[in-house]
Amino acid sequence: MRTILIFSLVIFSCLTLFSQTVNGIPLEEIDTEYVMITGEYKGVKKGVVQLSIVFDFGQEERLLSFRNQQIRDENGDVLVFNSIIDALNFLSKHGYSFVQAFSVSDSSFFILRKLKTGESVGLL
Repeated sequence: MRTILIFSLVIFSCLTLFSQTVNGIPLEEIDTEYVMITGEYKGVKKGVVQLSIVFDFGQEERLLSFRNQQIRDENGDVLVFNSIIDALNFLSKHGYSFVQAFSVSDSSFFILRKLKTGESVGLL
């Protein structure tokens, strides 16, 4: 019984790790070297800082629609990030490395590069 429980937990963990998608494509299968995270300050609501975080993998964008710039879980729900650092840590766990950051007005932009198999993060 214990073996079945451990096996089930391992399978569930693997499915959860690989279930994030952008436009229905699993994050690990997106064939781009770079991604840009844009974080825009939206204000404070009930004492909590409101941010808009979108991901640009070079995917097709529809006018006035951010739906295809968000990462979704296995149920199709948008993943919510507490901060830009939370989003950066998420992509780091999925094989991306920080390259550069810059700000314009109330928006911050972060460029990340997908590491190739066997490649490690180098010192800047």
